[in-house]
Amino acid sequence: MAGTWDVDGLLEEIPAPLFMEWQEYASFRPIGDRAADARMASLLCMVANMMSKRGSPRRKLEDFMISREPTVKKRQTAQDIEAVMQAAYNKQEEAKHGKRRINGRS
Repeated sequence: MAGTWDVDGLLEEIPAPLFMEWQEYASFRPIGDRAADARMASLLCMVANMMSKRGSPRRKLEDFMISREPTVKKRQTAQDIEAVMQAAYNKQEEAKHGKRRINGRS
């Protein structure tokens, strides 16, 4: 049907080297949402630098870019969880009894 997008058909027809060429082009010359994100980041960077105090460090464009890479979270160890639980317990005890010795600590 004319005028409609057939993405699956296009993927079957486009040669791999040409597809990789377009991917490379899009990495330094974004189109679509990435281009809009880059324009907005540029605007935000400009406004932030205009509004910052004289002599303060200048903000970089990268400070305002949306990261589309998945972030890898550090897995909590048993020691991390124990430390958080102990801190919460100590805070609760301090609230009940004021600052006094808790679990042998002052």
